[in-house]
Amino acid sequence: MFRIGIKYDQTGKKMKTAYLPILSLLLVCNRGNAQQNDTLNAAYNTTVNYYNSVVGNNVLLYNGIRYLNFPYKSEGHPFYEDDTWYKGHVVYDGIYYETSLRYDLATNAVIVPSLENNVVMISLVKHKLASFGWNDHEFVNIQDTLPGLKPGIYERIYDGGVTFLSRKEKVIHEDLSKEIRFSYTENTAYYIRKDSEYVRVSTQKGVLDVLADKKKEIQQYLKRNDIRFKSDKADAMKKIGAYYDQLRNTKS
Repeated sequence: MFRIGIKYDQTGKKMKTAYLPILSLLLVCNRGNAQQNDTLNAAYNTTVNYYNSVVGNNVLLYNGIRYLNFPYKSEGHPFYEDDTWYKGHVVYDGIYYETSLRYDLATNAVIVPSLENNVVMISLVKHKLASFGWNDHEFVNIQDTLPGLKPGIYERIYDGGVTFLSRKEKVIHEDLSKEIRFSYTENTAYYIRKDSEYVRVSTQKGVLDVLADKKKEIQQYLKRNDIRFKSDKADAMKKIGAYYDQLRNTKS
């Protein structure tokens, strides 16, 4: 099997796309005497076909900074949900890709495997990343400061007449008294946008204060459907957002 590598700089700027070292060599040789050498022509064509079959239309995705795992044994892991690969999608450098990916909450890095190799991983360049997701999770990379919201990667919980976002992070801690010294804790911040400003909220009361024009109706809806905000904040926000839009769109 031919070896495939990736060229990049350490700053993440002026990235170059994936390449085949052997392909470059064959291109040089091909200029000289490949037309007279059927064996070399066959090797050249095989290499090009293999490159195309592996890379396909995803050539611009396979660039970035090599991702390195945390070098010490730890309790837990830095990733969103599970320490596994998800079949998902990214919008990267203006192009939509379907790919395996994972999201590191400790370093705020979105990671894709290097071609077919899940051992070598690539951290995507943040300013080229617009959005990504898998299953029912959808994330957006907000690169400009908005009223009440700092730049960063946020999960879009609900997006309609009102918008709910969350931002998760994991912090690694060291405890010298333990055999496994390092562990992770996860923090989540929630935001609601009504009109043009985002407000950070952490309680049901905070959400209802922002949606004060339909506060009574939403309270009744939550009670009637036994929706417990503290049990699953993201799910409650999704349902509140949908019901709020329904109320706003209902003609009186």
